[in-house]
Parts: sequence; C-alpha cells; structure tokens
Amino acid sequence: MLTRILTFLCFILLVGCVQVPLKKPEVEQQTVQPPPNPTRQAEAFEYQANYTEAAREYLRLAYKTNPPTRQSYQLSAIRSYLKGGYVEEAKAEWARFNLQQSFGLQVPLQLVYAQFSIADQRIDQAFNYLKVVGNPQTLPPKLQTDYYEVYSKILERQRHYLDAAKQRILLDTLLPTNSTASNKNQQSLWDNLQRLSPTELNSVPQTAGDVLAGWTSLARIAKTVRPKVIQQVITDWQRQFPRHPANNSFVPKLVQSILTLPPRPKEIALLLPLSSRFKVQAEVVRDGFLAAYYELGNQDKPNVTVHDVGQGNAAEVYNKVVYEGADFVVGPLQKDNINKIIQNQTAMPVPTLLLNYAPQTVNINNLYQFGLSPENEAQEVADKAWADGHRTALVLVPQNSWGSRVLQAFQTAWQQRGGQIALTQTYTQDVSQAVSFIANNQVSADMTFIAAYPKFARLIQPFFKRYHNTNAPIYSTSHTYSGTPDPQMDIDLEGTIFGDMPWVLSPDEQGRRLQQTLIESFPDKLLQFKRLFALGIDAFSLMTHLQHFNLQPYALWQGQTGQLFVDNQQRIWRKLMWAYFQQGKVQLLNGSDAWDITMPHPDDIQKLEPEITGEIIENTTGDAVALPVENTETVQTTITNDTLKTLSNAQAQAVETVENVIPEVQSATTNSIDTVNANVQKTEITQTISNQTGATVEDTLSEAEANAVNKVRLLRQPAVSE
Repeated sequence: MLTRILTFLCFILLVGCVQVPLKKPEVEQQTVQPPPNPTRQAEAFEYQANYTEAAREYLRLAYKTNPPTRQSYQLSAIRSYLKGGYVEEAKAEWARFNLQQSFGLQVPLQLVYAQFSIADQRIDQAFNYLKVVGNPQTLPPKLQTDYYEVYSKILERQRHYLDAAKQRILLDTLLPTNSTASNKNQQSLWDNLQRLSPTELNSVPQTAGDVLAGWTSLARIAKTVRPKVIQQVITDWQRQFPRHPANNSFVPKLVQSILTLPPRPKEIALLLPLSSRFKVQAEVVRDGFLAAYYELGNQDKPNVTVHDVGQGNAAEVYNKVVYEGADFVVGPLQKDNINKIIQNQTAMPVPTLLLNYAPQTVNINNLYQFGLSPENEAQEVADKAWADGHRTALVLVPQNSWGSRVLQAFQTAWQQRGGQIALTQTYTQDVSQAVSFIANNQVSADMTFIAAYPKFARLIQPFFKRYHNTNAPIYSTSHTYSGTPDPQMDIDLEGTIFGDMPWVLSPDEQGRRLQQTLIESFPDKLLQFKRLFALGIDAFSLMTHLQHFNLQPYALWQGQTGQLFVDNQQRIWRKLMWAYFQQGKVQLLNGSDAWDITMPHPDDIQKLEPEITGEIIENTTGDAVALPVENTETVQTTITNDTLKTLSNAQAQAVETVENVIPEVQSATTNSIDTVNANVQKTEITQTISNQTGATVEDTLSEAEANAVNKVRLLRQPAVSE
C-alpha cells in the first residue's frame, strides 16, 4: 500500500513538473514594444512631399536633443528644405549649424554640401561631394534615398537623362508605393525619358520584366500610338511587364491622357507675307510646308489653304479663316503681325503655330511659338561648351542689336550653369580693333564664343587665334556656316565648332528625299534659303506632334531643323547637331563627313534681287529685315578688267596694289601668316583709296578682296609675345 501511495505521489509531482513549462510560452508572447520612432512623423511628411512640415518636425526634434543627435536632425531639416526648393530657409538653418559637434555625420554632411552646390549651379562640385560618400548600397535606407535623389539631379543638370532615369528607378524602390514622393519621382523619371532621342530609347535592351526596359517601351508607346489603339497596346505592354511599378498609378493616368487628346486638324490655314518685301522668304517657307504636305500621299491628308498677310491685315485674315472653318492656323511670320493676332488674347480660338517668337513672354492657351531663333542657338553653344568641360569663356559679338541678343542669351545660359565670362568684346566693320583689344588684355579663358556671319567669321577667326595666342577652342552658331560647302573660303574657319540643323549637316532619309525634290523645282531658292525650307517642313510636321508634346512636355522629336521640344510656355526649341571645320570642309563631331547635296553650278542659278535676298532676322524694333546672303559664286583672288574699267586711276592703282597683296595673304591664311609680314608694308591700301577717292576698300572690292585688305590691317598689328 505504501508503495502505491508513494508511486501516486511521484506521478503527481511529475505531472506538476511537466505543467510548469506549458505556461511559459504565455509569458514569452508578451513581446516588448519597441520605442516609438521619433522621425516617423517627419518621414511621413517627406513621403507626402510636404517638405516644409518635414523640416519643421526635424527641427522640433533637434532642439529637444543634445549633440550630435541635434546636428543629425538639423541636417535632415536642411535636406528637406533643399528637396522642396527652399534654399534660403536651408541656408538660414545652416548658419545655425555647429559643425564642430557633428560627430559621425560625414555622409549626411556630404549630401548637404552636394545639395547646396546643385542649388548654386555648381554641378561639378556637387558630383565631387557625392563621390566622397562612396557606395550607396552600404548606407541606411534613408541616406540611400537622399543619395539617389541628389545623384539623379546632378545627372539631369548634366543632361545625362538616361543615367538619371536609372538612378530614379533605384530611388523608386525605396519609396512607399503610391506615395506622393513616389509619384513625383516617377514623373521626374518619365520627364527624363521624354528628353531622350528615339536612338537613345532604342538603345535600351527590351528584356521582359526589366524595369528600365518597361519604362523606355512605355515612352516609345506614348510618342507614337494614336488614341484609338492605345488600350490594346497598353494591354500587350502589361503582359510583357506584369509587375512593373508604373502599373500602380502611372499607366492608368497615361492612358487617360492619351484618350483625351484632340483629333488631328482637318482644315489648315497658312498665313504668310506673300505681298511684302519678304515675298521670296515667305514663298520658301510655303514651299517647304507644301513639300512636307505632299509627302503624306493621300492618307489622312488635311486641307491646306495659303493666305497673304503682307499688307498688315493679319488680324482680319486670322479671324476670317477661323470663321470659315480652319481648325489649325500656321503663321504669321513677322513679329508685327504676331502682335496683331495675339493682342488682348487669353486663348486662341483654334491651335495656332506662330513661325516666330512673340517679342514678350505670353501665356495664351492654344498658342505655340516656333522659329529659327539666334538666342536658342546661343543657349545651345553654352550647353555644348559646358558639356565639353569648359568653364571660362571669352565672347566676341557684333556691335548691333542682333549681337546684343545673342550675347544676352549665351551669358544667361552660361552663368546659370556656373560658367565665368572672362571678357566680352564687340566688333564693327573694322574687326582689327576688337582683336587688338583682346590681344592687349591677355585674357585667360578655356573657350571662345564668336557670333558672326561667314564674311566676318572668316576674317576674325584665323587672326584671333594668332593674336590671342591661345589653343582654346572656338564655338559658334550656325550663322558662321553659309550652309553650302566652300572649302576655299571656309579654310579660315579651321577648327571652329558650330551647331546647325540636321537638314544642313546630315539630313535623314526624308530630308534627303525632300531636298532632291526641292532642288529640281527651286534650285535658286534652295541654294540661298536652305534653312527656311526646313522651317516650313517642320512647321507642317509639328502639327501632328503637338498633341504628344501637350502630353509630354520636353519630349524630343527629330525634325529637320533639329531635335524639337516644347517648354512649359508652349515655345518650341531646337537642339542642334554639332560639326567643325577641317581644311575648309565640314566634319561632324562623330567623325563622319557632313552631307553635301549635288547643287547646280552657281552660273546656272537665277539670281534674286539684292533687296530680298537673305535670311530673315529682326532689327532693333523687332521687325523682320532681310540680310544679304553670302556670295554663292566662286570668288577669284584677282580683280577682273571689267572692275578696273569702272574705277578712277587712283582707285585702279590702289586696287592693283591690293591684287599683289591678296595672293600673299591667301597663302598666309593656309600656311604661315609670318611669311607676309615683310611685304605688307608696301602701301597703306585703305588710306590711299579713302584719301584719293572718298571711298573705302569695301565699296569697290569683292568679299575675298575686302577680307584680304582687312587681313593686311591685322597683320600690321603686333603679335602677342610668346
């Protein structure tokens, strides 16, 4: 019995021992809650893109803590201000920052330095700060987010849009799905892709499921697909990229915006000054416009009517064509006519594409502006020179309103990028004074911008290089090049880098086809007004692309005048193709030869009246004027007997002296200028003609001869001591 009792008691004790651990999991399930994240509210504001509230929350935390935690919160506040574009607030807080107590904050400090540099347009310096950070993958998620955002902004300022898009894809993986910050980042990513050319978009391998491939595929769809098929195309895209981040909210918005695009125009009115003194230029634009029109064949072809506004009646004609059913108007060309049709307008009754730029900034719905702007080209020169690594510029422009406009455009663009201008100099008919002034001042610059038409460019540049005593490259706009290959005359432009339209330098298949057609019908005009034909062609083609431009501001479209994009004020700008002169011939910067269409011999071309030849530009009042085009004939280096017969004995004697000097000068420009120095003292050419006849050399000589005389003047100037 006792044994049984003891056995029973042991059993009870054993059961009790087993029951104790069964209650233990209940204790373990009582997990300890982590301390609240003090930055949770600030980060929530950041994800909502409410950067001012985020900064205030960080500062509230900062002044409740001690160093170095205080400095960490301050840096987060400063970064939030800078993200939102509140630079002054960021600088004010930075002034209160105690750098000596920022222990262990090297990475946040470098990110702040980089952000301040971006705000101050010091992009190279911003990149140097970012390089100190090292591999972003080793950083905490919050700092990774800031790193990718800063790096993408640097790449965007450097115009490396594809690389910037890649950084924003990395950034998107760190942001909450469908948050305001994520949506803004995806929009910035999309804007970068819209700035890519078709060639750049096509360079991305189309791998199913790849995020970058999905974005670039979507960009191509948005550029080309019409509303009636967009749903099916997007469905196919989603099958290929089923888990793409754009599917969350971006794609539905894109589809909706494409579906709401207006229909293509059916009745087009072209307004040009066909009865004005710009009759020939207006006809050239018209012929380019109609050449592109007939390229369509019979498919989806709208009706086009051409209307004359050469008698100052642009407003009346505009209202009339709209009343009669035009659903798209192209023109006018002259600024005074433009002012008449846009005066007191807040919205145009139908989409209207001006063929020039309004004299003042306007914000009018349904109004687009497009032209061959010299300011646009000057800005392109600034972009190109900066991208090539130059930082200090010497600028030489003509002393007139055109030169002032070009100077202002270049200066603004250059300084916005952080560039410095060492010296600005203007020139007149006697370019020797400007060159001498620059030489005497010994300006230090790593590039030179010269704005000049061919006549002056050919005269200035070889002597500028000699007397300025520098190997710094010379950049120029398309105005330096006549548009027609002329190695004998262009030998003096050796090495000059310039931007021009693809239509002139390397036209695409359509451009070559159109030029062959135009040269058969208008050989005289194509030779002298090549760029105006391209303006007309792009004006027609733009009408079918403006819908997509509305959908995607800053998207690039390849036109004949350049890669075109529309800014947020509905002005259409051009990105140029780049080339340089080598032994008088134009070479593309990629190493290939510029295209040269077979032109008729100049003797077979009908000459136009001098008062209407030339490219349209604007004078000080903003009115269009015609400048004489460069002489298209082959200029001989000797003066003909017919010319001598028209001169007095004194003139003829002086001219004969010039004739003896010209071969030496021409040889000097292609070989060594030094060889002519000993011979140019034989006469004071310009003084002889001026004193004895009251005329100047330029009054009696051809361009080549006048250039030679000016070269003699420059050769008499002392060279820069080496």
